[in-house]
Amino acid sequence: LYARLFYKPKHKNDVISPDPKILIITFGHLGDGLIFSYAFPKIKEKYPNAIIDVLTGEACNAIFTKNPLVR
Repeated sequence: LYARLFYKPKHKNDVISPDPKILIITFGHLGDGLIFSYAFPKIKEKYPNAIIDVLTGEACNAIFTKNPLVR
């Protein structure tokens, strides 16, 4: 499992928006996708208006297509 957060503020005083758009990318196997799915409720807890998108391989489609937390 490999994940990395990319966030580079444009200005020194920039903060994360209360309505962030989050893209999660995983090209791993089914188990990797399942592990990522446990993070979605935590993301929604911290950012209730967050929009979560997932870019994944075909093997993980079953996990994310019916997930109500993923756009």
